[in-house]
Amino acid sequence: MKEITGKQKSCLGFLPQMIKVDNISLYDPRAISHEFNKFFIGIGPSLSNRISNTTASFNDFLVPMDNCICSDELSSELSFEEFEVALNSVKRNKATGADEINGNVIIDCFDILKHILFKVFRASINQGIFPEQLKVAKVTPIFKEGDRSNISNYRPISVLSVFSKILERIMS
Repeated sequence: MKEITGKQKSCLGFLPQMIKVDNISLYDPRAISHEFNKFFIGIGPSLSNRISNTTASFNDFLVPMDNCICSDELSSELSFEEFEVALNSVKRNKATGADEINGNVIIDCFDILKHILFKVFRASINQGIFPEQLKVAKVTPIFKEGDRSNISNYRPISVLSVFSKILERIMS
């Protein structure tokens, strides 16, 4: 509906009509998406290869919990009031994550969803588990500058689910 009314571009609206990979022009949207995916997932390893190795253990970077400011906060139970504050901070019409659910759904269905979501989020915090589905992001290529057919002239932006944002807000 948003695409028809022109209020939001489709995912394909963000893709260039053509990219070049190894001097071969690609026009198929699936092939273009695949190449963006390969390029974006290669950025992390490429950057890590540029970082010099260290002999330090990961334990050298940890702070003892008795010196941690937040240790008491992490062990406290999530109150319904804290949850409602996080839920009420949801913004309407923000970009959606992979689940395509925006803040309007949360706000419009607040009375129906609040008790269910509270139980789910409280269980997540109590068990120390961040649900896998809330880690899934919708990645969109954003053109920077230069040749639009050159995939390296794009940067990725990731948008998480509104539910992920609520849980993160509760945990912060």
